[in-house]
Amino acid sequence: MNRLVPVRRRRPALHQTALAVAAVLLAGSAWADPPARVGRVAWVAGDVSLATEPGAAPGSAALNWPVTTGNVLSTGPSGRAEVTIGSTAIDLDVGTEVDVEQLDDAQMRLRVMRGSVAVRVSDPQDATMLVVQTPLGRFTEPQPAQLRVDVNGPSVDGTAWRGNVNFTADSGASYTFTQGQHARLGQAGSGLSMQLLDARPDDFQHFVQARAGARPVVAASRYVSPAMTGADTLDSYGQWTSSPDYGAVWVPQVSADWAPYRYGHWSWVSPWGWTWVDDAPWGFAPFHYGRWAMWQGRWAWVPGTYVARPVYAPALVAWTSAVPAAPGVSLSISVGSNVGWVPLAPREVYVPPYTVSNTYVRNVNITHVTNITEIENVTRVVNQQRVAAPTAGTVAGRQLAFAANPRAVTSLPVQALQAHQHVAEHAVPVAMTAAPGMPHPPAQAMAMAQAEGHPPEVQQVPPPQLHPMPQSTSHAQAVNPAAPGLAPMPRRMPDHEPLHEPPHEPAHPVHAMRDVTPPHAVAPPQPVHPQPPHRAEPPRPAEAPHAHPEHEHREHHERPNEPR
Repeated sequence: MNRLVPVRRRRPALHQTALAVAAVLLAGSAWADPPARVGRVAWVAGDVSLATEPGAAPGSAALNWPVTTGNVLSTGPSGRAEVTIGSTAIDLDVGTEVDVEQLDDAQMRLRVMRGSVAVRVSDPQDATMLVVQTPLGRFTEPQPAQLRVDVNGPSVDGTAWRGNVNFTADSGASYTFTQGQHARLGQAGSGLSMQLLDARPDDFQHFVQARAGARPVVAASRYVSPAMTGADTLDSYGQWTSSPDYGAVWVPQVSADWAPYRYGHWSWVSPWGWTWVDDAPWGFAPFHYGRWAMWQGRWAWVPGTYVARPVYAPALVAWTSAVPAAPGVSLSISVGSNVGWVPLAPREVYVPPYTVSNTYVRNVNITHVTNITEIENVTRVVNQQRVAAPTAGTVAGRQLAFAANPRAVTSLPVQALQAHQHVAEHAVPVAMTAAPGMPHPPAQAMAMAQAEGHPPEVQQVPPPQLHPMPQSTSHAQAVNPAAPGLAPMPRRMPDHEPLHEPPHEPAHPVHAMRDVTPPHAVAPPQPVHPQPPHRAEPPRPAEAPHAHPEHEHREHHERPNEPR
């Protein structure tokens, strides 16, 4: 049996403490931009709730809800959940409560209040940023590892399923757990008691293994950074190909009448404001990063230039009318009015509707726009004419590719937006003349047919012929084929040693999870690359119904990460 390796606690030197204090003071005086990094509710089953901050009233956790600092996730007796932050996955067992104390470009700090949590980290930088706090001390990872933490009343268990894990007690003593070790910690007077055991898999560990098997190394990592939250789901629901105009594009397998930012709902999430929450299991990355384009008659997502740490945005759209304030705030918009939006096309500037610094605006646009003068000019025009009515091809005083395209513009009653109602079910016809050769928008055609008493008809068009990009294509060539001499980017994340314990049926009562694919979506295609050996996944509990926890505004003082 292996033994714990004690590690001496280093005391920071005086000059290091002074530097830290100075950094805090400088950060406090800097612009309080929103964090560039968020997590995502990637999988929910059974009773899973989310509160915007400790002590706030929780609501049912919704798929694709952005997870940020101050959120509290809880599971009931039959609930399980998974949160992803880039390539990092956090699984919650039944009867678990986790407080997200800090989530930004500097640190991922989680506090386990009760229950069991498994954290899988594959990125070396993320490993150094992770802190899992417990009532007896904190766990950290010097390198990518898989850690499990169990908090059961006064005792804390820590297991290193892969890699090494450090534990620092509140008293200051530090220890290192090696792979396969399981330590049971408890309070013993003024000290800490510790019992070292061999790690043995249980029902929750089998569930974690099954979830890990559902996230293999994917083709998306050749075209976007693994730090992009939600990118790991794209391969299962679409296909990557190359466009001479946009470089690498991803085409979702949806029907012809589908449109981005239409099958989901809006929710108020501080500090960003109105945030898009999509219905699709893949519906996170394509709506918070990159742009959308029409390619061969269908919608395609264009991630843009490869950026190591892309900046999250609540929704990459341009609003075609005045946007209502936060829920509970009196409105100057008349009752019965509508609010509209249109997805941004490649190389169009995103102007945040929330207060940010100029540096933040440049960073959130860097994947598609690098001309600082253009960004500043567009930002000034939009801020001056943000409530201007749309004309042909114009929104808020600027030309946009999809402003006059009835397949792209969506309009919703203000009351429906504020009530977080499903957009496709409450969208109103768009009073706009279609471009030459462009049919009526599907939502408008369906509304007209229903009003006349006829069932709506949706014309299906054959999908475009997709040609997967060869594995040897570099990031630079994929994004900009006409840019010779650029250094190729790595094609995939490094593989890690898989777990060898076979998954089995969980002991807890778990029910099948309802498919949350949008109503017009079709079956996902086969992935671009062969899948690893099949891993049976335990049945999942029924998905928790979508709910919309009220989010109060909260100041953030994290500074955005400079893209590399």
